[in-house]
Amino acid sequence: MPRRVPTTGPATEPDAGTLAVLAVLAVSPASRVLTVGLRDLAMAEALSARGCSLWSICGDEATARLLKPLSEEVVVADLADPDLASAFSGIPFDVVFAVGVLDVARRPDLLVQTLAALLPARARLVASVANATHVNVRIRGLQTRSFEESVDASPRFDLAGLHALLDQAGLTPIEVLRVHEPALEDPTVPPAVMTWLHSDPEALAAQLIVVAESRDVSNAYGTSLAEHLQERIRHVEEAWAESRDRASELETALDAADTAREAAEAALASALDALEQHDVDNEARVAELEETLRQRMAELDSLDHALKLLQADLALKEAFALELRLASQQADIAANAAREEADHLRRTLAIVEVTRDAERAELLRLREVEEELARVRARAGYRLLERASAQLAAMPPLMLAAKWAARRINRAR
Repeated sequence: MPRRVPTTGPATEPDAGTLAVLAVLAVSPASRVLTVGLRDLAMAEALSARGCSLWSICGDEATARLLKPLSEEVVVADLADPDLASAFSGIPFDVVFAVGVLDVARRPDLLVQTLAALLPARARLVASVANATHVNVRIRGLQTRSFEESVDASPRFDLAGLHALLDQAGLTPIEVLRVHEPALEDPTVPPAVMTWLHSDPEALAAQLIVVAESRDVSNAYGTSLAEHLQERIRHVEEAWAESRDRASELETALDAADTAREAAEAALASALDALEQHDVDNEARVAELEETLRQRMAELDSLDHALKLLQADLALKEAFALELRLASQQADIAANAAREEADHLRRTLAIVEVTRDAERAELLRLREVEEELARVRARAGYRLLERASAQLAAMPPLMLAAKWAARRINRAR
């Protein structure tokens, strides 16, 4: 079964990281506290519950009436008045408490100088400002339609600006407490821009609470309870984040193990079903295999008989092939003799043709001689005839050659 990793934070006090709690805890118990412009009655009650004595400077009568039961003395005055310090000049305050005042002051630089003047020796100023570099503030600044709207709606100080404001008034910050607020999910902001916004170290600090004292006074009181609390909260949050990541890893591993176990169980069940089905079909399969084996043995016997017949037939065919090879060799010998005889006949015929050509030429010559003799006889008479007869008598060798060629042709036949 899938398990859900808890997404809530560590089990600390519900308001342990709020502005009111951190600001009040920055004040030591039983301190003499001058509140300036305080509008949150719960903070005044918390300071009073810690045994602090309160003196208050308010900007209106309504707030003065609310703080009067908790304060030793309440003065209504303009917070921008530079003579504000003269109202309680004779009281040795331990803390001047100005939470939420600098964000609404028309001249915060003058107000800080006035608050510095209210600090007796070894006293501290506790003040807060909204952080201008918080990621939600920057997102709102990117989404505003005009420069004036952005300036009017946005906080005016970041950590560096707050330090500069205190330094200008001759104060030194000794503690800086942070009220964290998670970033809002805004799908219109590109992921690259969100990554860049979160790269600022103070990107999640919505409020900055500073504890400052005069530059000429050393830190005689040590670290406040609020600083210890915030450090403890930071350690707890880091441990909680590590525990949450580890729990997520364990949940993922458990889910994977459950999935693997379910797959193994399904595979085992399937294997058991298959084994049971195999046992049921095993006997029928064995009988079928035995019948198939008997059929194959009968086929083998039949094939063995056919193989013997084929071997006998092959022996006969090999003997016949041997006879054919012998006959073929004899035929080759006869064919060679016939070819030799044919060659002899062709040569004889060539000789005969030569002889015939010679005889034809001789006959033509004889006809020519006879015709010439006839003409000679006709013209020259008997004398020429005798000369021709003498020429004929001189030709017996040619006649003998013709007779010899005829005898050779008759012998060849």
